[in-house]
Amino acid sequence: MPRCARYGVISQTTQPIERVRVLVEQIQKFNPGAEIRFVDTVCRPTKDRQAALQKLIAEADLLVVVGGRESNNTRHLVATCRASGRRTIHIERPEELNAKDFANVKTIGLTAGTSTMPGTVEAVFKRLQEFSSNQLKQQTTDNTSS
Repeated sequence: MPRCARYGVISQTTQPIERVRVLVEQIQKFNPGAEIRFVDTVCRPTKDRQAALQKLIAEADLLVVVGGRESNNTRHLVATCRASGRRTIHIERPEELNAKDFANVKTIGLTAGTSTMPGTVEAVFKRLQEFSSNQLKQQTTDNTSS
């Protein structure tokens, strides 16, 4: 990297802010005395989802991330979930969910990329509720037949 007196840093608006801050710190480290200007362009919905995801990770046994496989924002959410060690399922549509994946799971976290349509998230939520209801019915049937 050529040494300059001044650097300007911009990033894709869906880029995780932590990643950008690390980059700015590295530029400062290798260019002491240079003026570094970074303007935070990360969109508010992306920041909000990333913050909410940390709470979900702390509470959920399994995480479902809804969004396009080509969406940078959604892929980052999936990567964050997986890096936390939590089991993660990435889907684009509710039909991709399989009830077997949720056997013996107590708490499911649901999040979505910023460009995911609210109706899609609602449909996924309803499908998860159906799985939960069916599991409760099955448990009740198993307990009464013992």
